[in-house]
Amino acid sequence: MGFSGPISISPALLKSIPYNPLKDFAAVTLVDSSPNVLVVNPSLPAKSVKQLIELARARPGFLTFGSAGYGTMGHMCGETFEALSQTKMLHVPYKAVSQALTDVVGGEIKVLFHVAAAVMSLVKAGKLRALGVTSLKRWSILPDLPSIAEAGLPGYDVTVWHGVLVPAGTPHLLIDKLYRDMSDAMKTDEVRKQFATQWTEPLGTTPDSFASFLKADVERSASVVKGAGLHVE
Repeated sequence: MGFSGPISISPALLKSIPYNPLKDFAAVTLVDSSPNVLVVNPSLPAKSVKQLIELARARPGFLTFGSAGYGTMGHMCGETFEALSQTKMLHVPYKAVSQALTDVVGGEIKVLFHVAAAVMSLVKAGKLRALGVTSLKRWSILPDLPSIAEAGLPGYDVTVWHGVLVPAGTPHLLIDKLYRDMSDAMKTDEVRKQFATQWTEPLGTTPDSFASFLKADVERSASVVKGAGLHVE
C-alpha cells in the first residue's frame, strides 16, 4: 500500500531517499483519493477563494496558514495555493494538526487545509468558514462546496490518496488479478459503507490509470517543492 506523502512528496522534499516511486514500483489500483477542505476563521473578511486571494495579495505575509509540519499534505496545499495565486502567506508548522485546528478556530492562525472529517462539524457550527475543496473538481461527498480550482484558482489540485503498489517487475498476470480482486471488493456495499465512515469513496482504478495518476502527482509535487525552495536534509 502506498499513499501520497511518502510516494509523491518525500522524493522531492528529501535530499536522499532509498526508492524511486516511478521506477521501483508497479501500479495496481488507486484505492481512494479525497481532497482537503480550505477553511478560514470566520473573522477573516474573505467569504470566497477569490476574496482570500485578494486579501493575500493586498497584505503579503499577513495571512497565516497552519499544518501538521513541514512537508505534510496541509503544507503542500498551502504552498500550491501560494504558487498558483502568486501570493505569500506565513506557514506555521505544528507538531500536531489538532493544535492547528484549535488555533484556527481561536483565531491564532487564519487559514487551514484539513480533512473534511475534522472540520465540517465546526463549519456547520459556525466556528469555521469553508471556502472550497482541494480537488480539481467538486467532491461528491460535499457537492455544495466548490473546488478551489473552479472558485478562483484554475489548475489547483492537491489530494490525499491511497493506492496499491507492488515491486517493479511483478508479472502482469498477477497485477491484473490483484486489480480485479480489489476492484470487485470495493464495489460491495459493506466496503463502501466502511469508506463512507472515513469521508472517502473507493475507486479501484485500472493499473494504467493509476500509473498515469501517480506520474502526474509526483511531477506536480516536485514542481511545488522546487518552486517554493523546500528541502529537508
